[in-house]
Amino acid sequence: MDRLARELEKVPEPVLETGSVSATIEPAFPPSPAGQVGLDRRGQSRVLAAAISSWTLMAVGILGITPVYPDIARDLGLKADSFGALLGLATLTAGFLQIPMGVLADRFRVKYIAVVGLVACATAPAIWALAPNFRIYALGQVAAGITIVCLQAGFHTAVAKAFRPSARAAAMSTMFVATSVGSVASLLLFGEVGGRIGWRAVALGVCWLPLLAIPVVLAMPHVSAGHAEKTIREIGRDAVTFLFHGRAIALAGLMTLTSGSAMAVQFLIPFVLRGHSYGAGATGLLLIPFIIGGIVGSPLMGGLSDRFGPARPIALGMTCGALALGALAALGPEPPVLIGCFLVLGTLANGGQAVLLSSTADLASTLPDVGTGSAMGITRLAMSFGPAISPTVTGWLFLRTGGTVTELLLGGVFLTAGLTAYTILRVLRPQG
Repeated sequence: MDRLARELEKVPEPVLETGSVSATIEPAFPPSPAGQVGLDRRGQSRVLAAAISSWTLMAVGILGITPVYPDIARDLGLKADSFGALLGLATLTAGFLQIPMGVLADRFRVKYIAVVGLVACATAPAIWALAPNFRIYALGQVAAGITIVCLQAGFHTAVAKAFRPSARAAAMSTMFVATSVGSVASLLLFGEVGGRIGWRAVALGVCWLPLLAIPVVLAMPHVSAGHAEKTIREIGRDAVTFLFHGRAIALAGLMTLTSGSAMAVQFLIPFVLRGHSYGAGATGLLLIPFIIGGIVGSPLMGGLSDRFGPARPIALGMTCGALALGALAALGPEPPVLIGCFLVLGTLANGGQAVLLSSTADLASTLPDVGTGSAMGITRLAMSFGPAISPTVTGWLFLRTGGTVTELLLGGVFLTAGLTAYTILRVLRPQG
């Protein structure tokens, strides 16, 4: 036995030759699909259908009321600056809810958040139409703010996750185009029809339209927004981490400048035109080029950003906006001047915000543990700051300095935003 044992010790151990392995070795525990980006074409089409129908009908219901701002202010017994503060309440509401809704968008299905927004959208114009005073009207502004933040949290997140970065800005711009198309119809309704039967009757007549989009939204495929396995507390903590990231702060500041400038122009122009004897109907017609600029220019800016990065399109657009306001101040509100200026300003109002939101999603995708919904909620919070205060400031300037000086000051803000954009956005390039 001892001899046999010694002989066995001399026998080499067998070696199994497997040859080269060409197949990819799959991990035993694949990553969670929570962070995956991109749907197939059919899924992308259904997401866009829900987004486009919702934003279009929302715009018809509440966004075309601009031409009758002076009439509403008179009915409520308010001056331009006080009425501007009342309008800012919607933006303040949306801003207050942006981060909480962004966190919810990273945890729950975004289609249900969007449905809440559509219901609120039906409520807002009904309250406006029945409001006996500015206090009740303010409740409608709160409903409008809930509308905006829910649709943004739902569809900005859905589109950002349904499309890859190389096509994200262009896809994001389609929502702004839809808003512009709905705004054209709304401007005509409030401007033309409202001039005959009253703005309250029009508001009550269109309040139900947003509810038509609810079945399309519910049919939308589920888009994973972030980390469904995380708790709300954990997602909120990661959102705060993103808030203090240097590039996130820069994007937020730029969004405040861009959105505030756009809202200031939209608020100022009806009062300038009314001071030159333009009625509500004429004001509504003259604002249509602003909408057309958004329809044509927003996809253009989105496509350029997807191809060349966001810095040059935003900087060039803001510079053109400053030149347009300078021309308006120098030449006066003549129809040809207004049409040209509004085409440029409409492009900026929609295209600039679409590009900046897409840039936020790009940045969030490079940072660990940051959900797209939370990151975009923070940028939209910054987007709310500008419109929350710009109507009040613009109304105050208009009453004390007149339309020309106010237009020149706004042009300076646009130019500052353009220079800031070029500095900040040079480091952000489309990925993949």
